[in-house]
Parts: sequence; structure tokens; C-alpha cells
Amino acid sequence: MEVPALDRVFVPALELRSTDYPNSRDADWAARNKLNGPQTALDARRGGKISYGPFVHTFNSILDPAQHFEKHPEYFSEVNGMRIREHTQLCLTNPEVLRIAIETVRRWMREQPEASIFSVSQNDWQNWCTCRECSRVIGEEGSPMGPYLRFVNAIAGALEEEFPGKSIDTLAYQFTRRPPEKTVPRPNVIVRLCSIECCFSHPLSSPAAQDPRNAAFASDLRGWSEVSRRLYLWDYVIDYSHSLLPFPNLYVLRPNIDLFVRNGVKGIYEEANYFSKAGELAELRTWILAKTLWDPAYDTDRAIDEFLEGYYGEAAGPLRRLIDLLHGKARMEGIHFNINEGPRNALFSGDCVARGLGLLEEARKLAAGKPDLRRRVEAACLPLWYVRITQLLREVGEGGPRRDEARKDLEALFADFDRVAREHGVSHVSEGRSYQDWVREVQKR
Repeated sequence: MEVPALDRVFVPALELRSTDYPNSRDADWAARNKLNGPQTALDARRGGKISYGPFVHTFNSILDPAQHFEKHPEYFSEVNGMRIREHTQLCLTNPEVLRIAIETVRRWMREQPEASIFSVSQNDWQNWCTCRECSRVIGEEGSPMGPYLRFVNAIAGALEEEFPGKSIDTLAYQFTRRPPEKTVPRPNVIVRLCSIECCFSHPLSSPAAQDPRNAAFASDLRGWSEVSRRLYLWDYVIDYSHSLLPFPNLYVLRPNIDLFVRNGVKGIYEEANYFSKAGELAELRTWILAKTLWDPAYDTDRAIDEFLEGYYGEAAGPLRRLIDLLHGKARMEGIHFNINEGPRNALFSGDCVARGLGLLEEARKLAAGKPDLRRRVEAACLPLWYVRITQLLREVGEGGPRRDEARKDLEALFADFDRVAREHGVSHVSEGRSYQDWVREVQKR
């Protein structure tokens, strides 16, 4: 085949295209598939990447309460009339806290000249300061984000002339998600809006009647898009409490990314199963994300089909039908999925699991005698096997006439599951729980 001369220029809508599956970090793969986030191993020879200094949740790095609270409790959050040391934030209207923060970020920028973005962002819990002055600013701004954005703006303004190519990144996350009514981000401030509360089996643009969480988030997105010159998104694409659990969001990724881009978002971080190999459909989801972050118009069915054909070969057919089964049930029955769903979700009710297991067995038979293909197909079995193991554990625990039969089924399935999980290097079953700890519980029960 002869390729004709080409003259095509494509400027991606997103300056930052990032996810964090372990399989997405290889430098050659990231360069080939146009991911450029800080999690990749990209170097200058491969075009470089967007590098962060401190990445997120940096308040304790600016002022550590373990070192400073005893002498200066006024640096930290006042909650219910008392300054708190544990799970605290900073008192952002305290002039001394601002001075220390400016000097800390200045030091970060000098020590990390390769980084272009430095995060000044809340700790990963609640407890914002409600002292008299912070409360006054919150009242003026109509949001706890008010004192946060004023604080970040002040740091960015103080360092802008000395470091003209660098930006300050902060979160619009949970209690700071709503935009303030008066203060707007400076040009060298990046606001990173987070979608953590939402349903991810439906697009974020879903009607309020379908999911009010998504409608509320979409409203905040529009609010930030009106005032922020450089708006980023922190999105979530897996189940963090059960990271092997089937997560029916493949057809939500594109409409969400499209929604973000239409609202002026310049960078997207798709947080995934960064903490373990062999996450649920990790390779497929990474492929869809890479294609869609580069080109938000990329068709999801095309991405799924081309990946399944290339990665699973002759076993692609039953795996495609499994994807259609799970996503179709979620769509048709209006089943919601947040980032902490469990195996008792309605998606796994009725005969859905049995039908899915049948499709997996069909795929395994098609992969028989082909070691590489068998290995890939068995990794794709782990999510539904995980669901079935939890169901069998309940049956054994509840007793009844099927208890002995359920125990035998459980022992056989768990033996297969454990072999495959270890072969693929599964280290965690959730963001906070190791695989080995889960194994011990299953064996005990």
C-alpha cells in the first residue's frame, strides 16, 4: 500500500492528557498514544511531559501540624471554636501562614526547575477553618472556596514576576467545589475541579431527574468555566472500594470528556487504578482514554472493537458481548455507580453474573492452547470472578441447603482467582486494602 503525501495539522483541545494506570506509564507507549501527564516516564527525547512539583493535598507540606501546632495553633483550622491539630487545614486568612506559603512555594520552584505546575491545595479531608475572619470571607464569597482562592491568588501574584513560566494549581474539591461569587483565579492559577461525588454509569450531563449529583456538578463546571482561564478536571474512572469490580462507564468517558472540553477545560487527569496491576479492564480503559483525550470525537465503539480485536484476537467476541451485557443492563435499568459501589449493586442481580461467567468460559475455550492469549483473557475474568466469590461467601455464611455446594464452588473458583491474580501482580483489591489482606479474610470465612 502506498501512502500519499499528507499535510495535516491537528491541535488537541487538551494541553494535559493524563491517566495513571500502571500500563500507561511506559515512555514509548505514552508518546505513541499521546498521553503527557506527570505519571508517565516521558523524557525530553520523546517530547517531554507536563511536570508537577508537589502534586496534590499539599497543606501539610507547607505547614506540618506535627512541627508547628504546639507553638502556633493559630496557623491551623478553627472548628467549633477550637483550633484542631488532627485532620486540620490551614487558616488561610492568617498573614503569617501566607508569608510561609509564599516562601515554601518559592523554594519548591527553585529546587524543581523542570516542573511547570505546583499544587497549593487542601488536605484530603474536611475541617476548613471557621475562625471569625475565614467565616467573614466565606460569607462574602458564598463558598468555602473564597478564602482558598484568595490565598492561592496571593501566592501566585507574589511569585509571578520571578517565575513567569510556572503556575499554581489548586483544587475545587468537595467543600471547595462551588465557585466563589467575587474572586476569580489569576492567569497563573489553575483550578482543578473534581468530580468525586458523581455517578459514573451515566454522563455528567444527565438530566437532574436521572441523577441530581451529576446535574449539580455540571452546574459548578459551568460556573468555573465562566471565570477560569485555565481550568483542569480531576475525573474518576474506577471503583476505589472494589477496584476489581466491573465498572460500567466505558460509554460515559467520551461524553464526559466532551462536556469538559465544551466548558473550556484545558487539562484532564483521569484517576484510575494507580495502586495495582490488573485492574478491571485496565488496558481497554486506558486505550479509550488515550484516544478520547487526544480527540474527544473518537468513537467509543470503534475504540472498543479495535482494542478487543488487537488484544484478545479470536476471544474478542464473547468479551464484547460481556461488555454489552453489563453496560446495557446499567443503562436500561438506570443503575447508578459511584466510586465506592460494592458487589451487591443491582448490576449483579438476577442472572447477569451467570450469563457473564458463561461468556468468560467461552472466551477461555477460544484462548486454549495460546499462552499469551490465555493470560490476557484470564485477567479479564477477574472482575466477574470477584463478584461471584463475594456472592458465594454470603451463601456459605448464611447456611441453608446449598451451603456445602456453595463451599465447593467457592474453593474451586477462588483457586483459579488466586492463581491468576498472583500471575498478574494484583497487589490491592481497593485503594486502601492489600490483596493479601483480602485473601486472608476469604480463607478465614
